[in-house]
Amino acid sequence: MVVPARRSVCVRPRCYPPLFTYARLVRGSATPNFNFALLSATFATRGLAGGAVAMQAVEGGAPTSTGLAGVYESAGKLPEFTAFGADLEVPGTLERVVAQRAFRRELILVCGDSSPTASSANGLNTVMQLYALRLHHVLYISDSAAACARLRSALPSLACVWSSRINSSKPKNGGLCAEKYWGFAFYFYDLRKHYAARLAVELRINVLQTDTDVVWLANPYPAFKTAYAGQQLITMSDRPLLNAGVFYTQNVRPGDGAAWVLQEVSRRVHLFITTPEAVR
Repeated sequence: MVVPARRSVCVRPRCYPPLFTYARLVRGSATPNFNFALLSATFATRGLAGGAVAMQAVEGGAPTSTGLAGVYESAGKLPEFTAFGADLEVPGTLERVVAQRAFRRELILVCGDSSPTASSANGLNTVMQLYALRLHHVLYISDSAAACARLRSALPSLACVWSSRINSSKPKNGGLCAEKYWGFAFYFYDLRKHYAARLAVELRINVLQTDTDVVWLANPYPAFKTAYAGQQLITMSDRPLLNAGVFYTQNVRPGDGAAWVLQEVSRRVHLFITTPEAVR
């Protein structure tokens, strides 16, 4: 199945031409394979100020679509977001966030910090691409309330929260994995998998988690709801394994196989980071 982009996605100083996003079902495989285009260039390494300029061009979104794509366009249909800068670990906060940001029980999860580097530029770039497709049901998880405030100065409509679940600095009791490979992204590895699992299993929300080095050229929901309608987990292929940087989960029920996968991935990521003695 091929889903065409309706218009170029502009992230100044350049625009990406309309291309195609391909959804390909692998024959004889229980796991569908969704191919995404990789980001070929970030929109400016000038930091958040560059993001503010680019935001003006895309925050309003593309013209309303018809058909299945239009059904999942949330621009102008969401309530006011009052949980800005909230800690998701405070009881009841995740439920409040879902009530304000989920649309048709769909939520897009993006994570990133607010440092004036390509890291935050990529994060805001990803959100703006989704906004350009009129997909505004995006939840952005950062590393502090102050980081959310800095990000919002560039993108005022950003629904940004953070989590005190783990410390964002390198754990003092880090095992071999942390000692050899630790980076700030480890903090987000843990949070993304934890909250994706909670959203999908506990709150029965369909979750699209996306890395920020991805270009979104078309609304993916027509593919999710037709070619992949019978699949609970849609992931990228990273042969011989799967790449969990971009994945979509739908219709997950507590106790089923998809729920086990999401919860077990979350448990293992957290275990490897915080309890290295558990790995022998």
